[in-house]
Amino acid sequence: MEETIIEELLRTNGSINETRKAKDAAEYAEVVREVGKENGVAVLDVWTAFMEKAGWKAGDAVLPGSKELGKDAVLADLLYDGE
Repeated sequence: MEETIIEELLRTNGSINETRKAKDAAEYAEVVREVGKENGVAVLDVWTAFMEKAGWKAGDAVLPGSKELGKDAVLADLLYDGE
């Protein structure tokens, strides 16, 4: 998730709804990895690959793509629509 892009798209489309956050995507990715492991199913972990490309390291307090860090050029390039 690149929150600044998502918010721009929402404003452009006249939406005032709250959107998912970068932390929500991180939590979802973690659950997918856990379910895959529990069921012996291979999981292509694109979330981690994208986040590491954006400079994230496990344990970082703030995720790339969050509003706190501002627009992330790497994620903006990878996620042209914000998701």
